[in-house]
Amino acid sequence: MERTHNDELLTIKEAAARLKVSTMTLSRWIKAGRLTKYRLGARAVRLRRSEVEALHSPDEMEFEPAFDDDLDIPPLTPEEVDRQLAAMERANAVRERILNAHGGKPFPSSAELINEERDARSFDA
Repeated sequence: MERTHNDELLTIKEAAARLKVSTMTLSRWIKAGRLTKYRLGARAVRLRRSEVEALHSPDEMEFEPAFDDDLDIPPLTPEEVDRQLAAMERANAVRERILNAHGGKPFPSSAELINEERDARSFDA
C-alpha cells in the first residue's frame, strides 16, 4: 500500500511546532474532538499530518468568541450610574489617602511596613 505525504504521522511536539501552539493546547483540541489521536503502542501518540494542516489553514479553523455578541444588556439606570460613580470616588479617596500616607508611593514595600510597625511599637513601650 502506497502512503502519501498527508498520511504521515506527527508527534505531539512536531504538530505543536507546526501549528505554533503548546502541546497542552493540542491535548485540549484532541479531547474536544478537533483532532484524532492514533496510539502506537502503550504510550506513543501520533496525529495525521493532513488533520494538522487542515487546522493550520485559516478557512478550516473554528474560532469561538469569548463572549456572545447577541447579549441583550439593558443600559444602566441613573441610580446604578450614581452608585458606580460614588464607588469610584470612594476608591480614589482611599488611593489618595494611601499615596499621601506613604510619600507618594502607591503601596509601601514590606520593609517599610515592618519598619513603621517597629517604630510604632518602640514609641509605645
